[in-house]
Amino acid sequence: MRVLAVGPQRLAPVRALTRLPLRVQTGADCWLAFLPETGDCPAGAAALHPDGALWIAVVPALRRRGVGRALHATAMAAAQAQGLARVVSWRGTDTPEAAAFCAAVGLQVVRTIETFETTLANTVRFFGRYRDRLLARGRLPAGILEQNDGEVPWGAYGAALIEAFGPPAAVRLDRILRSGLEPNEWAQALHLDGRPVAVTLGSRGSDWASTDLYLVQPAFRRGWAHIESKFRAARRLHRRHREIERHRFSTADEHGDTRRAYEVGIRRGFEAARIACEHYYACELEKPSCRAAC
Repeated sequence: MRVLAVGPQRLAPVRALTRLPLRVQTGADCWLAFLPETGDCPAGAAALHPDGALWIAVVPALRRRGVGRALHATAMAAAQAQGLARVVSWRGTDTPEAAAFCAAVGLQVVRTIETFETTLANTVRFFGRYRDRLLARGRLPAGILEQNDGEVPWGAYGAALIEAFGPPAAVRLDRILRSGLEPNEWAQALHLDGRPVAVTLGSRGSDWASTDLYLVQPAFRRGWAHIESKFRAARRLHRRHREIERHRFSTADEHGDTRRAYEVGIRRGFEAARIACEHYYACELEKPSCRAAC
């Protein structure tokens, strides 16, 4: 098996074969793996980002052939050479194969987030209906300030997001604070009378959008904030990206129960396809010994 360092532009064939949104940050190290029988057609790819985020993708028909392990070993060696203290990975679907691979290479689950899979139109319609009720009853305050993308003041939410979502949030926020949002990322924050209310950070692809991190401040968790935040975020995405249909998000944040909210929503007419589990993995790296470093 060959593992070659390549530029991000060489990852396109693996994206096509795996149908995964393999995002690459500026400055990432990338590799392609080749099996003898596949010739110049890659069997898998990996990317290690400067913030320690790692993804590995293997062509489905070529799994269980050692491709993932070879890419993982290469990426971990590079991470140690760069002096990274931790590598963080993410798996968006709860599959036995993915769990077995992560366990085999020493990646441990540090966070599990349950999300709904539906459409943007359904999300706008469902939360819009509840928002209309809030307006009719006079329970939606005036003067809500909405900030989007580069306007979001991460300093007002960073500590709370890291406390709620752990290492994956810390890695991602550190990268955003240093270099800003990636082209495929979106963010929204709500403020009222100068007080931070809620923040949402998500991603999008050619036909999908996801809410990755979401938090409502404690003072606003009972009342209008959940409805207004989710409605505004979905409406903005729907207006700006008509090509997007699929939407993945959590109705309950870290202080709620997604499955219970899912059951209640279905009874009230919310059209969600299913609940999906998103697992975040991490691996602490050993510091090189003095002899090895010298």
